[in-house]
Order: sequence, then structure tokens, then C-alpha cells
Amino acid sequence: DKPVILPLSNPTSKSEARPEDVFKWTHGKAIVATGSPFSAVEFEGRLYPVAQCNNVCIFPGLGLGVIAACATKVTKKMFVIAAKCLSDAAPILKDPYASLFPSFDHLKKVSKQIAFVVAKVAIEEKVAPFLSEFPEKVSAFNWARQKTKAPMAVMNMMGSNINQWTMLAAMIPIVCATRSARSCQPRPTSRTT
Repeated sequence: DKPVILPLSNPTSKSEARPEDVFKWTHGKAIVATGSPFSAVEFEGRLYPVAQCNNVCIFPGLGLGVIAACATKVTKKMFVIAAKCLSDAAPILKDPYASLFPSFDHLKKVSKQIAFVVAKVAIEEKVAPFLSEFPEKVSAFNWARQKTKAPMAVMNMMGSNINQWTMLAAMIPIVCATRSARSCQPRPTSRTT
């Protein structure tokens, strides 16, 4: 009853279909997400948001989870749990006319949720040590406050551009490589007897 149509090619000029055409062809019933940004479409008096289906929705949270847990590798289950977490944040679950993906304004919050579940999976799958402080690492993480210069330089160059998330996802290996191995060692816990 509600076809899912995903014209994902980039740039916008190469898109397989234009969202306004998709809504006309399906009489407003389609769920649409595109690879390039498109404006919302007005059809028969209703405004339909057009979600952008992009790796920016998963990769920042996935990378943050890997960093927070000090994981040694990224597993298939981490991608699956990240996608599940993202789907739980889909606005369309609350409103059938809403977007398939959260807006870019909500990506920081969603990324932290994804990071938390990814870190938990990394520990469960034994590709990361158990670090009791990983939830705090995820909650307190702020790209702009990292001591590595590369992500800060990127943030300064890009300002508040939406594409900063994509760039930051690409910077994850640099962050991992420049952090000291000591930050991923379990900290001794104090015991009171």
C-alpha cells in the first residue's frame, strides 16, 4: 500500500526519480528517501518531507561507539544494531506523513544512541575490553573538544555545514590512530572492604 522508493544516485541531477514525480505517480502514498538533498514536496495540499538516505545517519554513531569501547574491529552485528537503532528514531513511526529518517538537527542525539548500542555489542562480541566507563565516554564525547588536531581543523574549516558529519565519519581512523593506546586500557577500580 505504501511503496518505498529510494532514488539514491548522486548528485541531484543524476537521481533516478524526482520526489515530486514519485508522489504524483503514487498519489502521495510513497515513502521516499533520496541520496541527495531535496526539498519537501507539496502534493494535494499536504507537505511531504523527503528524507536523505545517507551514511551520515549511521557512521558517526558507529565510529563513536567503536572509539568509546576501544573496539579492535567493526563487526556485522555492529552495523545491524546501528541500523536498528536508527530505525527506532524514524519520525514516520509516529506520523505516517513524516520523514523516514531523523532530521540532521537530531543526528547528534541519534548518533550518541547508536554509539551506546554499538559499544555494548563490541563488548558482548569480545572485540573490545569491558570498560565500565564507556557510557560516560559516549555521553561526554564532543568532536570539537578532541585533542587530536585533524578533527578540530575539519570542524573549524566546515563550521556548521551538514556535511561535517560525513567528514567526521571519515576522520574516525585518524582519531583512532592518534589516541594513545593507554586510553583504551581498563582503569583499575577501587574496592572498599
